[in-house]
Amino acid sequence: MPKIADKRKVLGGRGSVVLYASGTSAGQFFYRELIKGTKSYMTRRIEGVSNMDEAEAAATEVAFELNKKPDLSLLWDKPKGNGSEAPKRDYFSGRVVSRKPRSIPVSQAVQNWLRLEYEKADSGLIRRDTVDKKAGLCRRHLIPYLESKGVTRTAQIDATTFEGYPIYRSASTPLGRRQELGTIQEWCRNYLVKNRYLDSSLLLDKQTPLIPRTVIRQTDLMKKPCNQS
Repeated sequence: MPKIADKRKVLGGRGSVVLYASGTSAGQFFYRELIKGTKSYMTRRIEGVSNMDEAEAAATEVAFELNKKPDLSLLWDKPKGNGSEAPKRDYFSGRVVSRKPRSIPVSQAVQNWLRLEYEKADSGLIRRDTVDKKAGLCRRHLIPYLESKGVTRTAQIDATTFEGYPIYRSASTPLGRRQELGTIQEWCRNYLVKNRYLDSSLLLDKQTPLIPRTVIRQTDLMKKPCNQS
């Protein structure tokens, strides 16, 4: 069994995010969730993250998808004859697809993501009012900002798209801007990258980060939130 370099409980203890230190998974982040009534785990690699904080933020999406995974036992063939013959797996065939990002309207990409977020809320993975706040941000700020930049389709998003967002939202507090940018990053990572509407390299580029970093000073934490509408 590979050694674990770091581990963090997430989703109220429902699962854990682990970073492996050895084996073929060394340096990679995974979400693990114990299968009820067993000592086995459901496990899935967390794509597009480079540190434990990012992996923790992405864990909800991974857990949601992992629990939607179909029961593979339904794919086993029934034994023939007296049952002595071992069952065989019936695998689905796959095909190689182009890795070039696809493109859909930004408004549709936002609606699709929010629909999945509300499904997670209905499943008890996140609070519904959390999703309501994300929906408000997208409607009042994200979509209008992208439209102001002439970005109406996902394929138009590039490394410079969000660099002007802090100025666009200068009326907000630094802490508020950081929270908004965190939600935008979540949309990019958990929906756009996952569905090939955005190249994952844009999120992983440390030299020119897709989502601007917001420095929070101690005095910023003491500021009263202004009108976010």
